[in-house]
Amino acid sequence: MIKAILFDFGLTLVHSKRWFDIEVETLVGDSLDILKEKGIIELSKEEYFMARNFYIELREEARKTGKEITAFNTIDSALINLGIKLKKEVINSAIEQLYRECLPTIRLGNGVEETLNRLVKDGYILSIISNAHYSPFIFWVLDKFKIRKYFNDVIVSAGVGERKPFAKIFKIALNRLNIKPEEAFFVGDYYPYDIVGAKNTGMKTFWLTSEKGNKRRKYADYVISDISEILAHLRVKKDI
Repeated sequence: MIKAILFDFGLTLVHSKRWFDIEVETLVGDSLDILKEKGIIELSKEEYFMARNFYIELREEARKTGKEITAFNTIDSALINLGIKLKKEVINSAIEQLYRECLPTIRLGNGVEETLNRLVKDGYILSIISNAHYSPFIFWVLDKFKIRKYFNDVIVSAGVGERKPFAKIFKIALNRLNIKPEEAFFVGDYYPYDIVGAKNTGMKTFWLTSEKGNKRRKYADYVISDISEILAHLRVKKDI
């Protein structure tokens, strides 16, 4: 019997190209720009290039090992690599400014609140698992759209030090809910991390995608193009 529905965050529940770009590419460069604008650091073009390349290396290592690196550790390490050591509060202030400025760019997905509300009324336990460098941003967004109340738990890779698609972060989420893998669905948009990761942990999956005729469709339990489609599938499969 299915007891819990766990969700990816970005491109599943919410959307923001700006946030996506920060998470996968511009975190270091944008943070260094803020520090420069405040007159805290002065970097040459070559040093900016070195810092961005260093970030690429950090991300690649995180992808390979499944061990997340926080926004603070990312910026701190990039600066130390350039021979610069700043106080923790200075770096954290720049990071917070970057993500605060990103907050207005994010929008809630169509039908998300209605779907979450219905799932809770139907008795399902809800949770989030998100790969993200900066945990506070996830909670800011949930509060902005007043949907935090629907979730029993929120797992952010920066907070637990583990990343999708590796099994450990899924197991952490399930253990915190006291739910077995076979009692849960995972809903996500990114096939290699969300669907493969959840399936390898023993969960059932909803793949949220606009792709048509993709051969990978058969590896997800259900393929949906709108998050509200979850409701119909769960009603039909109430005893799975």
